[in-house]
Amino acid sequence: MPAVFRHRDQQPAALGRCEFGLEITVSAAFLVLVLRLSLDKARGLLAFFQELTLSKAQLDALVNRLSKAWEPEFDRLCLLLANSAVVNADETDWRRPVPCARASCAATA
Repeated sequence: MPAVFRHRDQQPAALGRCEFGLEITVSAAFLVLVLRLSLDKARGLLAFFQELTLSKAQLDALVNRLSKAWEPEFDRLCLLLANSAVVNADETDWRRPVPCARASCAATA
């Protein structure tokens, strides 16, 4: 049996009591959540490229299991991003449709 490679911080190679490895789970979630493919199209791609036949229920269960397992890390990343100095540093008026909207308002007031 080949060795299971783990990440440096020893993340498990498979989610608890899951018959598929983390690579399959992440690729299925990428197809469904990031690329916004339907479950049928994602099943077709997994069947074609990885010769893996899954039912819709299995694919949905994989995506849901990964989202529950990675929810704390996602919440932490959102918190770090929201409190980032880079996010709050840009105070320019790039949202304004007219470049001199403030100057024209001040001149006419």
